[in-house]
Amino acid sequence: MDKKEYCKVTVHWENKSTGKMDTRILIMRSDRMEVAVLKGQIRTERSVHFLDIRRLEAGGENRASLQISTGEVLQFICTLEADLIKLVSHLVASLQFHLPQLRTTQQQLLDLRLPKSWDLESLVEAHKAELGRPGSDKCGHFGSAYEFFCRYTGAEVREEIRWDVETIYFSQGSRTFNMTDFSHFGPADFAIILASLSFNDYFTALHVEGIKFTAQMSKFLEMMLTYNTTLLELHLPNCGLKIDSVRAIASALDANSGFRIKVLDLSGNTFSDDKIVDRLCALLSRLSSSLERLVLSGCGLSAKALNRVCEALGGGQQGLPGPPPLSHLVIDCNEQKGENSTLIQKYISKATNLEHLSCVGCDFNLDSFAPAFLRGLTQCVTHLDLSGNPFWNPRRGSRPKDAPSLSKDWGQLFSRCLRLRLLRLNSCRLPPQAISDLLSGLGSNKDLKGVRLELASNEFGVAGAHVLCSCLNSCSISCLEALDLSDNAFDSELNRVVEAVCRSSIRHLSIGGNNFRAKDVNLDEFSELVTDSKCTLESLSLRDSRLRDKIVVLLNAIGQCRNLSKLDISGNWMQDLGAKFLAKSLYLNSSLTEVRLDDNHIGLSGLRDITEALQFNSSLCSMPVPAMDIARILADPSAASSVNAALASLQQALLKNHSATYQVTGRDYRLQSELGSYAFSLDHLASRLDHSLKAIDKSDPDPEVAECEQRCRAAMRDALSARYLLTGLSGVADSWPAESISHCVRKQLAQPLLDAASADLGGTQEAMLQFLEAECPNAFKADPSLAATLRNRLASEQSQFSAASVLTLLERSAMASVASKLTALQLNSALLINDCMQEAIGHNLQMAEQTLSKLMRSKMLKPNLRRNESQKTSESDAADSQSPKTPEPQSLHNDGRRNTRPISVFGKKGSAKITELIEISVDEGKADGSDADKQRSLQALPRRPVGNQNRRLPTSNLLRQRQSEEAKEKEDSEPEPDEEIDVDLEADPVFEQRDADEPKQPPPAAATQGAARKLPVGAVPLMGFGAPPPHVQQKLLARPEEESSAASSPSTPPARVRLLPAGSTPMAISKDDLAKSVLRKAESEQQPPPATAPKPKPKTGTKPPASNDSGTAAPAARTSVIIDGKSSPRLEEHDDRKLKSLPTEKSKSKP
Repeated sequence: MDKKEYCKVTVHWENKSTGKMDTRILIMRSDRMEVAVLKGQIRTERSVHFLDIRRLEAGGENRASLQISTGEVLQFICTLEADLIKLVSHLVASLQFHLPQLRTTQQQLLDLRLPKSWDLESLVEAHKAELGRPGSDKCGHFGSAYEFFCRYTGAEVREEIRWDVETIYFSQGSRTFNMTDFSHFGPADFAIILASLSFNDYFTALHVEGIKFTAQMSKFLEMMLTYNTTLLELHLPNCGLKIDSVRAIASALDANSGFRIKVLDLSGNTFSDDKIVDRLCALLSRLSSSLERLVLSGCGLSAKALNRVCEALGGGQQGLPGPPPLSHLVIDCNEQKGENSTLIQKYISKATNLEHLSCVGCDFNLDSFAPAFLRGLTQCVTHLDLSGNPFWNPRRGSRPKDAPSLSKDWGQLFSRCLRLRLLRLNSCRLPPQAISDLLSGLGSNKDLKGVRLELASNEFGVAGAHVLCSCLNSCSISCLEALDLSDNAFDSELNRVVEAVCRSSIRHLSIGGNNFRAKDVNLDEFSELVTDSKCTLESLSLRDSRLRDKIVVLLNAIGQCRNLSKLDISGNWMQDLGAKFLAKSLYLNSSLTEVRLDDNHIGLSGLRDITEALQFNSSLCSMPVPAMDIARILADPSAASSVNAALASLQQALLKNHSATYQVTGRDYRLQSELGSYAFSLDHLASRLDHSLKAIDKSDPDPEVAECEQRCRAAMRDALSARYLLTGLSGVADSWPAESISHCVRKQLAQPLLDAASADLGGTQEAMLQFLEAECPNAFKADPSLAATLRNRLASEQSQFSAASVLTLLERSAMASVASKLTALQLNSALLINDCMQEAIGHNLQMAEQTLSKLMRSKMLKPNLRRNESQKTSESDAADSQSPKTPEPQSLHNDGRRNTRPISVFGKKGSAKITELIEISVDEGKADGSDADKQRSLQALPRRPVGNQNRRLPTSNLLRQRQSEEAKEKEDSEPEPDEEIDVDLEADPVFEQRDADEPKQPPPAAATQGAARKLPVGAVPLMGFGAPPPHVQQKLLARPEEESSAASSPSTPPARVRLLPAGSTPMAISKDDLAKSVLRKAESEQQPPPATAPKPKPKTGTKPPASNDSGTAAPAARTSVIIDGKSSPRLEEHDDRKLKSLPTEKSKSKP
């Protein structure tokens, strides 16, 4: 306490106890006035602090009256008027010295009523000079005010508080005073701090969180709010405010007409009493015209109290002239228990300026609040948090059967919002229709952009998943940027939901907490979806999914992922195995910038693996320390040093990636080469082409085929070279001399940059000198050489900025940055060249393959079915006596895309699967190796599509004439091996039904007279790429074993395959219909002969077949072969002699 006496005056003091005027001495010190009595020595009788004086009135006869804060009035009379002026001027000077802001606001603290003839300004300045040098003006003279109030209360001055404010707060430019920075002090210190802010004009916000208010603190809080005019934000959460504190705040605001607080946070303070609610409503009614942000979360407000609060915010019963200015309202965790909320809805419907509304856990009925939201929130709301409020009545738990249908206002709300950015509907138990209306509304809103939607913990299940997928697939929700679907129990529909999300515009997905370990969830498919290059996701969160070791499937896919930049896999308990797989992915990945992996039970080994991988990763910049896992590891004290080393390496690697001068090296080229997708395609194409080249017959060289083979092998060599293009391009980039940048920096940039920097520095120094001359002119007048001395010293400082220093700076920063960017561009150029070249080489491989296939079909697969009679030998006769085996199908492309297995004519339900029908003329009895090869080649032809235009099998005129003759006779016996089976397609109910369902097309001219199709016994229809399996052929053919031996005899006519005449068009029937008809007819008319059946005799009237020189039967006449829906040219005309050898119905006789 300052004990210096600045002024001493003898006065006549009024003694109220006796009513007499006693002689007293008034001693004026720096902060108080002492009343002393002279009895031998001066003894202080009373002390009055200047802050307690509320009014000072000076009247005639040198009389003065003082009113102090307790209401007491002190009166005294000075002997001289000059003494009274001296006392008053010292009082005013002392207050202005300690509280400089009081110069403009002194009328608020001290009411002076002085004669107009008094001129105190000069006297006040003189007394201020006597008080000494003023204190620091940092942060609104906080230090002076703090020391002044410490003396007022008699408390100890805390130098820590003053130093922190004047150093840290001032240097950081912070205008928010946070009381928690000094939470280690006591309530008395808090009260002094509050008092010190009473006249402060620097701080605009006050945070007092978690500090319980005492009576003294409430008193000084009232004082601060009474006199402060610059405070705009008052945060008092969890302060245990009682009715005295709320009343003090309300009364202070009533007394301070200049107070215009805009932000008030009273969260965490219980306002359950009606009296305190009344005070709160009075306070809010007072602030309703200026308050912009109000936080009342967790205040225990009942429905009645919250209704009254909303009424007060609306201006009370009189109301406001316009919409309430409130833009931010938080009323979380004030449970209403389904009670009446009419006034709340009324206020929301009028709050058109509301931008942020949070009603978490208030038990509001969202369906009933939708109309109020629609009327008040569509224009300005950007943040809408309705989590924890059930869509239907919370007491009923779900929508009752007699409840009205879903309100249309719910969907219209989101279709009309103009500025919505965040929508939280967590734990709202939304029904499927509400989800559909919500997403449809967002999809139809073209004004929104970058919306984050949170739908966590809604228990959607499978039904909700279907609605989500349907809406995401059908509605183009372009405004949706982030989606949170955590803890929704999607189960088997999880991948379907993720697939729908990946196809949309959503870039951030949180889907943790769902049951990824369910049997129906395919993690391989999930990993492919989220890491696909076409996926729009940039951020993925699988927090608290408990994937354990199954997470390695996703981590494997992350290695080659290029779309994800943020990954959160916290709480998955992946242990060291998962950490090892994550480390492997970080070796390869170059897109992830942030990874969160806490609470994964990672040990020291896993932490080391991740740290090691980060030494080679160049993109990851953020990985929060896994605190929970570190705590588990540190349970073993011996692991502390290893953990510290691993964490140090981790931080060093992250800092390395923050550098902007990363240089692309050959490792990046090799990595991109291994991760490329074209290399695998080229290998596949080259393998197919090599397989086709192996099928070329080397014994019969053809010039055209040889030339095509050379082109194919050249394309294969290019494909082999394409695998190492990036490696070669890396060598080219490394060998190219990068002297252009260095030459430009050294010769062209350094000197101009130095000149420009020197000019700027010189101009700044000269401006500083001019400022000094203006502020301190006397110093320059006293020392004329001062300016020259300063300029010389500044020149020496400027000389340190030389060309060498500029060049060094350029090489370290600018040149390194340019070189880093250059290497990145070189890598991108190499990737572009590599991709284009590999794409072109792949195209060449495909064209070579197609050319080779066409050439092989035209050269090698051309049907040549006439037998060369001169080549017939006895060995062929022996071979003909054996039953021919069903040829295996052949394919030119054994690449997995074409079926190379024999195609079965029976499906799962016995239906035929015939895809095409190719008929050729082959003498079964005379088939040898060459004919088998021809038949095998024909089976390798591509499938011919079956159409609906021609519905009859074509037959020649001769065959139609014979069929008409055969129809006149009916056979009662079983057909002979060389007899033919009538397949009446038109009489078959299958074709009758098809004819009834489909319109008939006019038949071709070649088939106008034929109504039935006859297939000879033993005819083998060639289907697709292969023939039917043996057990099916037995049912279709039912050919006796003796047929081969009978065919070798000249007297026994061989079995023949029915021919298609040249120029005829095959009937377009489906494979199912053909198989059904053939099987039905074969099973009903044909019985397999016994193993010992006698050799059939030739029929009466039948001429023996023509034979050649070797005594064998002559081959049947050639005709056209149907290939790819077209008929090949007729190989030769029909021979009448050969045609006469065909058996006719008239020449047949029953055995």
